[in-house]
Amino acid sequence: PSCTTDLSFTDSIPANSSHGYNTRGGGYKNGSFDLNLFSTLGDCWDGTVSVSSDQKLVGVVNTIWAAANRAGTYSLLGPEDANNKVVLPKQIYSTDSRSAVNAMSVSSSPVTVTTKYYNASGSLEHKVETNLEPKESVGINTRDLINSQLLPNPFNGSAEVSTTNFSDAIIAIGNLIYTSADPEGDRAVTYEGVGQ
Repeated sequence: PSCTTDLSFTDSIPANSSHGYNTRGGGYKNGSFDLNLFSTLGDCWDGTVSVSSDQKLVGVVNTIWAAANRAGTYSLLGPEDANNKVVLPKQIYSTDSRSAVNAMSVSSSPVTVTTKYYNASGSLEHKVETNLEPKESVGINTRDLINSQLLPNPFNGSAEVSTTNFSDAIIAIGNLIYTSADPEGDRAVTYEGVGQ
């Protein structure tokens, strides 16, 4: 098929939820998943993507290569969100994949970091609060939350990291680890944001 076709579509994402768009594996359109959403682009499409919204939006864009490079990632983070919270739009756990949130205080005083996990429909599933000293860090693994029965198994949702005082600066990173034996499968992708 031709690889010069342009594609434009609209999606509606529930509050505090996330939707994925994979040029190889389909994506959401008008709130429903469509496996063939990107079929008109063809197998050799090479281009750019533009995203717009009338609401606050945070996202991550991954470039996956099946040969030498495994994953390249960059962030799409609205400036409004960077001021008071870090939104991690994909947090997961299943037999083939898992995720973790790592947060560090870069404030000069003690900070209480709150990590909220939302399911695919945008409903709050669990909240973790951690007290951090200056320059201290914490890691929260979805597998540990599953094992403690604090999140459902499997889990596919998102997370929001914030502090009790929005002037306290934190750095948060979300990791997605894919353990599938598929040689073309993602091994790990990372995105980050800074709240201050």
